[in-house]
Amino acid sequence: MTNNGDAKHILANGGRVLNICARGKTVREAQQRAYAAVDMINWPEGFCRRDIGWQAIAREIKNNVKEFCLLNCSKCGEIAFVPRR
Repeated sequence: MTNNGDAKHILANGGRVLNICARGKTVREAQQRAYAAVDMINWPEGFCRRDIGWQAIAREIKNNVKEFCLLNCSKCGEIAFVPRR
């Protein structure tokens, strides 16, 4: 953080500059809560990956559902688990 005149500003020069953590009853719930917190941050030029945790979610669902299909949206990164027919 730097003090630039009267206002304090956070300056970043690349790399990971902010971590958000959340808890939930499931990995998916924790992921959703973390992304909801990220969405509350006003950082116009900030970038956030939306695929964090998908492998843990897949394992969690695999342990609870015998057969499913994993769908990963190439546009938004959303992950959906659909039971196989």
